[in-house]
Amino acid sequence: MGAYQANLLSSDGTTPQTKLGDTYEIGGAVYMYCKSSAALAQYGICTVSIAGVAAPGTTTTSGAKPTAVVIPQFAVAAADEYFWGWHGGDFSRYNWNDTSGPFYVLAAQDCATSVKLYTTATDGVVDDSATDLIAGLLLTETITTARAATCMAVSRFVTNCQD
Repeated sequence: MGAYQANLLSSDGTTPQTKLGDTYEIGGAVYMYCKSSAALAQYGICTVSIAGVAAPGTTTTSGAKPTAVVIPQFAVAAADEYFWGWHGGDFSRYNWNDTSGPFYVLAAQDCATSVKLYTTATDGVVDDSATDLIAGLLLTETITTARAATCMAVSRFVTNCQD
């Protein structure tokens, strides 16, 4: 497809610009190229199939096996759209460059900072109550109401690696 500059700010629409599952690293943050299975909420976790298809992340879509996770930092409007989702990285706290602001994730109410985060039954939302661990993800603030919270990565995101 020739030279391609990763679009980290919005969906690529319904025409792929690179291969599903490709990764792109900048400033310690890693992004994975995915195709949406449905509309995806901004900052919502998504579980990614081996085929590179991202679904709203829940304990059900996480399944009972290690599953890749991405967190789009923008809304994906519909199914079959291609996009780069934040996939973690080595101590990454800031979106594609240090001046574009922090990363966010949708978190349930009363979520603590610097603790393990887990999937929930709610599409795209994480919590600090144990279900399927999302390895490598933690909040950088404590929240009391459900909302998008600042977060950081200490590795690439994957579920079900705690056993």
